[in-house]
Amino acid sequence: MRGLTLSIKATKIFNRLIALLEASLEGDFIKIDNTEGTFMPISIEKLRETEHGTVYSLTHYTTQGGDLCKDPDMEFLHYKGMGIIPMTFTQDLIPPIHTVAVFTDEENKLKCYRKPLRDLVSFANIWLNNIKAQQGI
Repeated sequence: MRGLTLSIKATKIFNRLIALLEASLEGDFIKIDNTEGTFMPISIEKLRETEHGTVYSLTHYTTQGGDLCKDPDMEFLHYKGMGIIPMTFTQDLIPPIHTVAVFTDEENKLKCYRKPLRDLVSFANIWLNNIKAQQGI
């Protein structure tokens, strides 16, 4: 799984965000904004439980033309016993971007596209480090 899951450092940051979500009274969603608007807040949402693990999203939101846009939104699978795997990347800005790296097939087996997955892992490792630094978590 090396290179297909988050780094140890990024995993610790991700787990810290999930701990904040679980400790909140907001339910399955929280928004963290510790910078008074200096940096974009991060939204964390528990999306669903699967037989493979729990799926979460991390999202920055911005506005474009008066519309709320994801900039970006990533879905992650907290894969039982195997680490954190980025599944998708979506950015609603123009031009929009949507990348799927991990999915389940007709038999509910976990499948991946290795090149996009490696790209998402690389991005997520950097992004989570930035979130930690920007939000002071």
